[in-house]
Amino acid sequence: MRHTTRKPMSEDVLGKRRLLNRLSYVRGHVEAVRKMVEKGAYCPDVILQNLAIVKALKRVNELILAQHLRSCARDAMRSDDADAQARVEREIVNIVRNSC
Repeated sequence: MRHTTRKPMSEDVLGKRRLLNRLSYVRGHVEAVRKMVEKGAYCPDVILQNLAIVKALKRVNELILAQHLRSCARDAMRSDDADAQARVEREIVNIVRNSC
């Protein structure tokens, strides 16, 4: 999907730092899982680590979505631009559809 009216992520420094910290956490856990697989770790232990990664990524998505709703989506919905409003509606529905 290409949209010329898309804005970059917010420059909220605290929010960006929180996202980067969570992504670093995920990266560390992915590396730990890789090492566990290399060493032949007990399967349930690997699965539990994977579930921690999934949970952390869900939280990253929640933070990004919250920021989007506070900025881009709010601006579009307050505007008189029906196309922008419809685009935001489609984006949110698509996110919800793909999150289940």
